[in-house]
Amino acid sequence: MRIAYPFFNGDHNCDTHPVQLLLPGNEFTLELIAKAKGNSKLCCSRVNYSLPRQFHVIGPKTSVTVLVGEEAVFSCHLSPPVDAQKMEVKWYRDHPSNILYHYKNFQHHMEQQSPEYQRRTELLGENMNKGQVSVRILHIRPSDEGVYKCLFINSTYYNEAQFQVWVIGPGTVPHIYIEHGKAKEIKLTCTSIGWYPQPEVQWSDQQGQNLATALETKITEDDGLYHVETSIMVDKDSKGSVSCFIRNSFFNVEKEAHISLSGQFPPKSSS
Repeated sequence: MRIAYPFFNGDHNCDTHPVQLLLPGNEFTLELIAKAKGNSKLCCSRVNYSLPRQFHVIGPKTSVTVLVGEEAVFSCHLSPPVDAQKMEVKWYRDHPSNILYHYKNFQHHMEQQSPEYQRRTELLGENMNKGQVSVRILHIRPSDEGVYKCLFINSTYYNEAQFQVWVIGPGTVPHIYIEHGKAKEIKLTCTSIGWYPQPEVQWSDQQGQNLATALETKITEDDGLYHVETSIMVDKDSKGSVSCFIRNSFFNVEKEAHISLSGQFPPKSSS
């Protein structure tokens, strides 16, 4: 890259000559090469300058799915790779005030950390000198779902990356139990816990035909997970089997339970 620059060196009054601009890292060198008027002698000088270094923060390229109860590690890195040890680094979810982790100039500033992340997060900074910073979250909860951002700040510049985190609670295998109802009917109830997000429920018969649900409840527990309970009424003379399906279509998770009706309800003996 070349630019025009006027130059004066000592007693020599020099003609304007192009200047060579070199950019090693965040410094650049001006190499001034000018020819003195009426003379073949060259007037030369070299001056070093520093520019504010700009960088980009690179996070996960796609959304991240994590399991309830497990741990998750999220990573961001700088491009070009520069030492981040003297920078300020913030990890937060959805809003800048909801801080997961705050690091600045070799210090861990936990006083502003959101209460829900206290004693659940860890900064992984072994590659911080290469511009890579990760955060580990323990015991993933439904409330951890959201848009995460990693923010890097130095004295002259800042940049951040964001990515979506989805939380999934795969639920337990359903259990079907029997309750006697009216004289010719029985009630089948299917239960399962530990689902997130809210699942879909369906009963079907042996031929795969959907059955009408008599009662269905989905309760959010204190931990944010769904407790599902669904019931159908069947005739005591029914044969074959019925199945209860609980599924999370968004994450393609499905669990099922089956019960055979044949022989479950022997006729009462007449006296």
